[in-house]
Amino acid sequence: MRVLVTGGAGFVGSHLVDRCIAEGHHVDVVDDLSTGSMASLADARGTGAMTFHRLDVRDPTLVDLVQRRVPDVVWHCAGRYSSPGSMADPVSDAQVNVLGVLNVLEAVRAHEGIKVGVIVHGLYRREEPTAGRTLVGQRITAASHVATEAVVDYVRVYSDIYGVDGRVLACSNVYGPRQRATTTGPAIARFVAAAARGEAPVVDGDGTQRRDFVHIDDVVDAAMRGHDLPAGSIVPIGSGTATSVAEVARLVTEQAGGVEPQTGPPRPHDRPGIGYPIDDAARRMGWKPFTPLADGVRAMVENR
Repeated sequence: MRVLVTGGAGFVGSHLVDRCIAEGHHVDVVDDLSTGSMASLADARGTGAMTFHRLDVRDPTLVDLVQRRVPDVVWHCAGRYSSPGSMADPVSDAQVNVLGVLNVLEAVRAHEGIKVGVIVHGLYRREEPTAGRTLVGQRITAASHVATEAVVDYVRVYSDIYGVDGRVLACSNVYGPRQRATTTGPAIARFVAAAARGEAPVVDGDGTQRRDFVHIDDVVDAAMRGHDLPAGSIVPIGSGTATSVAEVARLVTEQAGGVEPQTGPPRPHDRPGIGYPIDDAARRMGWKPFTPLADGVRAMVENR
């Protein structure tokens, strides 16, 4: 099978590339390297089963690329879903997230028979049989979440109206190796990086806000199972459990033997958070998470 992965040099995308190659598929990677890194593709490049295309996902020539390569499946992992980053530059986030997915959907629409999967973060939506379309889970607190809503809508519209064979995996807080540890970035990567420097992890606010942390290996497994979901499907992917940020910081320091966590000022866009229900994924594609949070954190600490 031939697979095309947008954002394939990024955190989620590069892990998906590795899994596809391990299963014997050839992968075309599309990435402009604005946030991704070729270092994340070191193993994939050595296999000879990957072709890299340095290209912005919004570039109109993506349509031509898809028509030339004719992949069986396109996984769209390119996107910006950081709440702090979105608040600083909402226009850029909207351009990448919304125009990016539209360009991918147009590329697939131009060539019948290609399946497309879209991985989004921080927001999911499900159909309620009696109440119509309802937001479940995260409140919209940043422009990135509004853009995520638009991405989900476009996938469903292209499936319903244009017959595009598209589905969405709406992931909670994904963590794992290769994740960038920026000062405002994902909590676990940030805490592990601080511990590696011998510094105290800094928890935003009182740390009582809760998050559903799901390991990257679990997300990739969901993607590999999600190829055959019906067109228009939107499936939440998470651990099913919400853990406080303060508890995660303590877990990191216990594993790393580092300095006790400290508290910092709260972020204005923070939300309480919930555990994502995983019943849909179990029922529709036989998936459930298999990486306990303690094991995932331990592996990150040991390989920091």
